[in-house]
Amino acid sequence: RRQETAGRRRKRGENNGGEQQQNKERMAAATIILIFFLLFLAAFAPTLIGAVETPSSSTSSHSSARYNGCSEIFVGAGWAGVYSFYRRIIDDERRAARACLFEQSWRVGGRTYSVRVNHTEFVQDIGSYRFSPDMHLPGDLIMKDLQLPTECYQESCPSAKDDFPPPFIFNYTAPLRRIVDPRTNLPGGYATAMHRMIEIAKGLGARVFTQTPLTKLEVSKSNAAISSVEFEDLNSGEREQIVRPDILILNLPRNKLFEVKGVEESLTRPVVDTLKCIVFDSPTDMFSHPLQTTGDTTMTKAYLYYKDAFWHTALNKTVGAWPPDNHFLARPTKEGVRFNIRWHDGPVACSAKQSCDGLLETYYSISNETFYSSLSPSPDEPLGSIWDTDGSASVEKLTRAHAGLMDTLAPLLSQKDIDRTSLHLPSGLVVGVWQRPTLSSPLGKGYTAPTKVLYEPTMSGPPDQACGVPGLSDASYRNTALQPWGNKVPIFLVNNDWVCMNVRSFYGDWAEDSLLMAERAMLVLGMKKPPWLDTSYYNLKVVPLVSEEPMGLMTTPKSVQYVPSSVLWMVSGLFLIGCMIHRHVQRIRISKDYTSLP
Repeated sequence: RRQETAGRRRKRGENNGGEQQQNKERMAAATIILIFFLLFLAAFAPTLIGAVETPSSSTSSHSSARYNGCSEIFVGAGWAGVYSFYRRIIDDERRAARACLFEQSWRVGGRTYSVRVNHTEFVQDIGSYRFSPDMHLPGDLIMKDLQLPTECYQESCPSAKDDFPPPFIFNYTAPLRRIVDPRTNLPGGYATAMHRMIEIAKGLGARVFTQTPLTKLEVSKSNAAISSVEFEDLNSGEREQIVRPDILILNLPRNKLFEVKGVEESLTRPVVDTLKCIVFDSPTDMFSHPLQTTGDTTMTKAYLYYKDAFWHTALNKTVGAWPPDNHFLARPTKEGVRFNIRWHDGPVACSAKQSCDGLLETYYSISNETFYSSLSPSPDEPLGSIWDTDGSASVEKLTRAHAGLMDTLAPLLSQKDIDRTSLHLPSGLVVGVWQRPTLSSPLGKGYTAPTKVLYEPTMSGPPDQACGVPGLSDASYRNTALQPWGNKVPIFLVNNDWVCMNVRSFYGDWAEDSLLMAERAMLVLGMKKPPWLDTSYYNLKVVPLVSEEPMGLMTTPKSVQYVPSSVLWMVSGLFLIGCMIHRHVQRIRISKDYTSLP
């Protein structure tokens, strides 16, 4: 019994010793794994922290249920914002559920402002309004993709170049066109195209939020990603965040861009200086009477509404301009009202040969005049109007405008032997007032006319001198403006403010500038040319002007979450180390087992 008891004790001791040895081996393996884990964590901590970075807390904002699922964000419902929104969805309809368009104002259009004129059947554009089919953006979009009815801007359909007096160089020859309403055969408004794109996008499940401006942007510098965007509902006053959206397309002019909290703070100083630069050189051989572009000026369009469109019925003037020698120079009158008239711009409807009513464009220029511009209620509302039913002050102003117009047209009235007193007063005046930079608001305030970098090398100098940014050129400006946060951050600017060019190649402000920026952004996002867009145009104006390869991860749906590559490397490394340690321990056990055999 003593021998049996001693044997059992020896056996238990051997078992305990084996267990202790196994525990030591396990501890050694765990220690090695822990050491390697800490080494990997130290190496990849910045990336890991960036991968889970959250926006800073704010007492006035919170994560939004209203915007749940919005991972592709489009800001600004003007041409480029609506087009980008539409293009992403049409390219892949599965994106519709996560595509959201935000607009600060109550309307769609931005600098395109199509107004249904009170008391009439007319729609009048008080902002941008026409295009040449040779401008395949927007020409092909309007005529081929959306298939909207259009007509020549002038009845005779002259070459587009004829609308630009020398020495301006217009690169397109196809006659200028405008969108018409097929029900009335009258101009239907340039914004019709944007409304149609939004209608299609919403039909596929996309969402549009008006009166909801972007108020804050946070960019993760450590992870090259968008941390959050914040929007304010102007109706409720609530501010709500969207955390880590996939992409952000900003159709914002420069003044609106820098009103967004966090924008300037997150950009480098050279980029800020580039984006804030505004230049408009006026060589005397191009502008015999230079436009007044400094001080308190506006770009304004004005239309007088007459129940008797006498320029059609009495003067027989349906095309052209007056005075005919300079389309852009407005002439003052003794009444203090300026005029430069285009007979064919405003809509006219005739029920019989001698019974026509319509709107006459009486002014379109940049100056410090106040007769027209004072009708705009605020910089945030370009539309202004008065009617003869509004009271004595409005009637007095309409009478003054009519008197100035009669003075301007005196030579034509004399030729036709028309008594000016026989022509009735206008019933209304409609204006579009677009703000320009001032000393107090160097980037402009509210709705601005486009502001660009239009330099003349012998005046302001090339871009680097004109803007005070070393090394700046047309190409580097274009690349910087498209992706100000760098080519790894999925934020794009698309707006016709962001143009830098020699003023001698300038031919006006067109929607084409912003649409080309939008299409270049689509290319960077990995999207192909739309099938309806002219191939030669695309290969000339889109492909060679994008400097970087497409950013593959930017086209990834929000539902598919990609793990950062550093995390994958760390997990793979730990797995391999664990396998090596396990194999090593197994070899030790096997060797011990063999040595214990008889």
